[in-house]
Amino acid sequence: MIRERRLKLRISQEELAHQCDVERSYVGRIERGKSQPGLHLIFKLTDALRMDVGRLVRQLRVAVERLERPARPIREKRVEERTVPRLELTSSGSKPRR
Repeated sequence: MIRERRLKLRISQEELAHQCDVERSYVGRIERGKSQPGLHLIFKLTDALRMDVGRLVRQLRVAVERLERPARPIREKRVEERTVPRLELTSSGSKPRR
């Protein structure tokens, strides 16, 4: 949501970080959902991105909930066991027997 809005406005992470008085890497972590901005920074972000605070907070909450949800377990596929006939050679080395 923040990244999409920033790109729509054609603002670099560096420029957004400068406007909000934070490091560029911190803006990147926020965009990836690895960091949660405090209320003071949320106001700065919404000013810089020209968006409504309520909208951003709702979008951030949804993103955080997605991150906190436990991953669904991967279902294991059931593989049917098959019996393969075993071939044996006779002592004379001629035709194999089953």
